[in-house]
Formats: sequence, C-alpha cells, structure tokens
Amino acid sequence: ATWNILTYFSLPSLVIGQTTIENSFKESASIIRKTWGETIIVNLGVGLFFTLLVFVGLVTCVAIAIIVPDIFLVFIMMLLFVIYVIILTVVSASLSAIFKLALYEYARTGIIPQGFSPEIIQNAIKSK
Repeated sequence: ATWNILTYFSLPSLVIGQTTIENSFKESASIIRKTWGETIIVNLGVGLFFTLLVFVGLVTCVAIAIIVPDIFLVFIMMLLFVIYVIILTVVSASLSAIFKLALYEYARTGIIPQGFSPEIIQNAIKSK
C-alpha cells in the first residue's frame, strides 16, 4: 500500500515531467507529501463503482442463465460477460489514468487542467 501511494504520480512524472525513473519516484513521493488529499479515496471510489457494474452484469447473466437454461445461451452470456468486463476494465483504467494526470498537473503547477471542474480537482488535493 505504501509503495502504491508513494509511486502514485510516477507515471505522470515520467511522461509530463520527462524525468528519469528514479527521479519520478522521488517527485511522486514529494508531491504526495506536499499535497495530500483524497486522491486515493477517489481512486477507490472509481474502482468500487466499476466493481458494482461488474457485479450487476454478473447477476444479470446468472439470472438469464437460470431463467432460460439453454447451454448455447449460457455460453453466449459468458462470452458477453467477459467482453463486458474487459470493456469496463479498459474504461476504468483510462478514467483513473486521466484523473491521475490531471491531479499530477495541478499538484505540480497549481493550474487546473482544461476540462476539469475546479471543485473536483481542488477538493481532491489539499495542501498541507
């Protein structure tokens, strides 16, 4: 958990800050120490939301399989569920990465990235 927290901004630091791997870890830890807020809670919230969507999809597939016990339909539902989970995983990872980049940019420069609500960004990172 500590490693995940301290390296939270390592990738944005590598890409945006164009630093070395070692310096990206140092910068990430520095930014976390300097501006700590609800970044991890936001990340967990996104994860929980997408976990709920996966659970709803699973319950739907199981319900259809119970109501219509056709082996071909069950196979199709399993295949659709796997595709659904892959799509949700890609969307969740993309949204988390975009938000993490926005938080990194704000923590580093103090400028709110275009397209983001000032309230969301400012409430996610609060200076110590």
